[in-house]
Amino acid sequence: MYGRRRLRPTRVSSRARQRALERRQLQLAQRGETIVYAVYQAIVLRPAARIYGAIYNLVGSPTSHRIVLRLVMLTALHVACVGMAILAYAGFYHTWVPVATTQKDVYLQYGSAYEPTPPYASVLLDGGRADLPVWQTDPIQPLFHENFEYDVALEMRVLMPHNTQNSMYIFSYSDAMVRLDLVSGETPIYHASRPMLLVAEPRIIRWLARIARVVYRPFQREPIVPTQKIRVPLLRRVTPWIKGRTRSIMATRANLMIDTSDFQVQSAVLRFDAHISGFIYAMYHHPILSFGLFVLLFATIEFVVAGGLWTLLAVYFSYSRSMASSESLTERLASAARLASQRDDPKHALALLADVARMADALAVISENERVREISTHSLRVFFLPSLQAQIEDTIPCSSAQNEADRMQLRKKQVDACIGASRLFFTTASRHEAIPAAVGIMLKQHVQGRSQLAPAEQRHLKIQLMRLEKQLETYLNDFRTQYRAQASLKHPAAQRLPEISDVFYDLLVVPHIDDDQEEQEENHLEESSAQAALQSYEARAPQSLRDYLLMLLVLHAVRTANTMNAAQQELELLQNAPPPDMNRDSAPKDADDTWRLDSRWFSGSKGGPLLGDGGKPLRPFVITGSDSNIDARSSTKANVFRPSHRLPTMSIDEYLAEEQRRGNVIRDGGPAQQAAATPREQQKETSQMDGTLEADQAEEAARQEAIHWDNYTEMFKRGAGNTMNRG
Repeated sequence: MYGRRRLRPTRVSSRARQRALERRQLQLAQRGETIVYAVYQAIVLRPAARIYGAIYNLVGSPTSHRIVLRLVMLTALHVACVGMAILAYAGFYHTWVPVATTQKDVYLQYGSAYEPTPPYASVLLDGGRADLPVWQTDPIQPLFHENFEYDVALEMRVLMPHNTQNSMYIFSYSDAMVRLDLVSGETPIYHASRPMLLVAEPRIIRWLARIARVVYRPFQREPIVPTQKIRVPLLRRVTPWIKGRTRSIMATRANLMIDTSDFQVQSAVLRFDAHISGFIYAMYHHPILSFGLFVLLFATIEFVVAGGLWTLLAVYFSYSRSMASSESLTERLASAARLASQRDDPKHALALLADVARMADALAVISENERVREISTHSLRVFFLPSLQAQIEDTIPCSSAQNEADRMQLRKKQVDACIGASRLFFTTASRHEAIPAAVGIMLKQHVQGRSQLAPAEQRHLKIQLMRLEKQLETYLNDFRTQYRAQASLKHPAAQRLPEISDVFYDLLVVPHIDDDQEEQEENHLEESSAQAALQSYEARAPQSLRDYLLMLLVLHAVRTANTMNAAQQELELLQNAPPPDMNRDSAPKDADDTWRLDSRWFSGSKGGPLLGDGGKPLRPFVITGSDSNIDARSSTKANVFRPSHRLPTMSIDEYLAEEQRRGNVIRDGGPAQQAAATPREQQKETSQMDGTLEADQAEEAARQEAIHWDNYTEMFKRGAGNTMNRG
């Protein structure tokens, strides 16, 4: 017997185990890094990106720019009003509030040691700050205000003796008198004589007052002997400057005299206090409160005046002119589009478009930094001005030209104007992001595709644009029919407007319908549809007037691109065309070509090469057969129907058969009609076909008819309605 073979355990080297462990750790580390990065992205990166995007959109939004500009203007207006109020308060204060307290220093004269005299002084009442020369006897600047009342008082600081005889010293001054004379030149005006009284002060009060002066005025020298301040009222409610109609008197000097000389005066001041009342009193004695009230009052008045002027200007320029002009602008634009669709008077239509363009520029209907989502609904119609002009310039006839040369020059101008208007349309639409990006790329390739795309790609692009154009026309026609029907129900006057056959020219201007009101009512719907239209070129059925105008803008872009492409090709042909032969009319003709349908108006019949240097055709040509044995009759017959002529595609019998198939041929009447069974007879015959579905349906129809007739006879009795012919 063979014993079972024992399986030896596989030995894993330590190096492989180490590699596996390292690989496992690396995977765990990578997984951990992935988790950490995911958490970091969810917690930090995404919120930061959203915050940054919100801030960027807020800062870069034209709406924010306008808000900031308005805030700056309002702030500047507020600062200007407050500044003007402060200046007005300062001027009012300087003009009407006098200097309520005026002081003039008094320098007393004591005579000499040999001839002592009572102290006296002569004070010149001048309002200037500098001392006047000796020879100046009259004041240069008046010290007082006209017709103001003043209280006059003398303030002195007297030196008190520092001894025990203080009471006796004060008693010796009890009979001292102060005399004052206010004179004008040499004429006295007022005279006063008042006693000077000293009050005994306790020593402690004098020392405390002295210590207080040392603390509050440490660098000012104080006398060793104590001082006392004395105030002597002299005059009350006097008018130093009396100004009348014929005469004016003003005090120019003040003569002072004190009839005692036994005391010493440290300083003396003649004080004039004005009597003020009313608002001036409040302004002088309560400056902060009066300043606040005055500035608030003046600022309020200025704000009211500025707001009123702003409102008047806004009403005048924005409402009476802008609103009325905006309505006139919309109506004129609709009239121009209607004329362009009829093609009766293209010059008048171009003139209307030019007037509307000037009005739109003057009113600034659309700002340069606005996007299509920020433009109101009725302002979107301004985008159609260049495209309508391009279509009119492309289709306007050259009937005013006298000869071929003039016709060629006129046509060149029209083609140049058409290309310029088309470029202006695309520039304006791209600046305001009015055309979806996908449609813009397709149109750019279509216009520039001759030199960049292959023929197959050009053909595919043309097919896509044609399908898009047909789809847009279908949606727009359905919406405008429904919109006009609803408008006619609300306002019967809308039914009187002539319909526009081509939706390209229908801007859907309906009177008595407010576009802005509809825009507010359908704001959320319009915003979502507008965003969807900008992100994709897939046409969707419009749900509001704004969606209609945005979709119509795409249709204008497609047709304008086709027009621009054809105009560029035509301009190239016109530029390379040979000059017309002026002697063409006088040259003999071999045959009469007036009956031909493909007459060439822009090239001569004889001169000029057929192809240019680059192989491009310079004039139209007809490829004919090389067989020269064809008779004249066959040649003339072959030249009758040229390309672009509408040839018949079916015979009369085929046409009648097709009309019969469509049900447009009436075959009723005659003996056959009399012999034919009536509908009731046909129903009776059908009901006799037992076991068929048609028989059951006929029986059911007969039963329903009988039930209906029974109900009718029960509801309306015979003769119930006949009240005139009874019997």
